[in-house]
Amino acid sequence: MRVKFSKEDFNIASNPNTITLIQGGVYKPATVELKAAANSLYGKATIKNQTNYSNITIQLGGTSFSTKTDIQGNYSIDHIPIGTYKLKASYSQSADININNIQIKAGNATSISNIYIQPCGNISGTIILQGISDYSGVQVALDNTSYTTYTDKSGEFLLSNVMVGNYMLTASKLGFDSYSTSNISVSINKTTETNSTELQDTTPP
Repeated sequence: MRVKFSKEDFNIASNPNTITLIQGGVYKPATVELKAAANSLYGKATIKNQTNYSNITIQLGGTSFSTKTDIQGNYSIDHIPIGTYKLKASYSQSADININNIQIKAGNATSISNIYIQPCGNISGTIILQGISDYSGVQVALDNTSYTTYTDKSGEFLLSNVMVGNYMLTASKLGFDSYSTSNISVSINKTTETNSTELQDTTPP
């Protein structure tokens, strides 16, 4: 007979030799090592308004497992130990896509449904404040979005990884009039520069 050794999430191992049991005898096999089962992850990632989906980086957080998509957006990662992972898809000038709780189970190839990458650009500009020389702390936000930042001492700001589209921008700071401008257009891999603007002091004389 042959003896097999098994444990959940490990590959089955067996003694390569035929075992003959003698009545009253005790069988003591050589040390057997069970190796953790390794599995694969595969799927597809695409980019809005593009036909070449290559060079999207797919990575499992906290590990060295990483790959890039081919021109069709296909990817696969092999020999992944059993466990739960966070997947990150990243592409130049685009917001990262994070997917939590990726389950790698014994005996299964895990598939992730289409990952959709939104191309991004940036918005930059300068906001100054009437009557003072320190222009920091002006809030700059794109209306009806989560994109927001603050100016530095020179009044400069940068909104990074903004999805391609048209936006209304509002600049505001306590004690000063707010300023809004519409039709801020963001293009892929480009930085849109807005006009320099001065916020008027509203402090009573």
